[in-house]
Order: sequence, then structure tokens, then C-alpha cells
Amino acid sequence: LRAPFAGTLKAIKCKVGDIVQEGVELAEIEPDPE
Repeated sequence: LRAPFAGTLKAIKCKVGDIVQEGVELAEIEPDPE
């Protein structure tokens, strides 16, 4: 996975082997303060 900004990973919303559809949120990322 690649985030579009620098931040801290808060949660992963899938497991190894899960089949995911396009557009599904896979991770929750909190942006770093600037």
C-alpha cells in the first residue's frame, strides 16, 4: 500500500488472503501534522 500523504497507520481493514474490490478502504491513516 502507498499513502497519498505522510502519516501514521491507525488500522488495517483487511486480512491476508482477503479478496477486496476496487475502491474499498484498506487502511486508516492519520495525516502527520505539518
